[in-house]
Amino acid sequence: MSSSKTKQPNEEKIYTMDFTKLLDGATIATVDSVDQLKWDKTTKDYVASTDLTFGAPTDDGANLAQVRIEGGVDKTIYKITMLVTDSLTQVHEGDGILSVVDQ
Repeated sequence: MSSSKTKQPNEEKIYTMDFTKLLDGATIATVDSVDQLKWDKTTKDYVASTDLTFGAPTDDGANLAQVRIEGGVDKTIYKITMLVTDSLTQVHEGDGILSVVDQ
């Protein structure tokens, strides 16, 4: 599961991940964590980052997890990873891409 979004460095945006395909009929019980990595053009791999600030993650009680994201460095690509626990106590991981571009 992957989704892609774009924001400007000074914007605050809600980032939503849809876990429907992973839940197999269960629902999200909790959003356990939200993490970030950024793409390093030199190593051509994702590396640790603290560029983004996350608000408290939430869910809709069904299949969507959300988090408010602030910050980021212009022309940088971030991998956002969310872990959720479902109503059957299974843990699911969702990954998405956030591009920060000052337009």
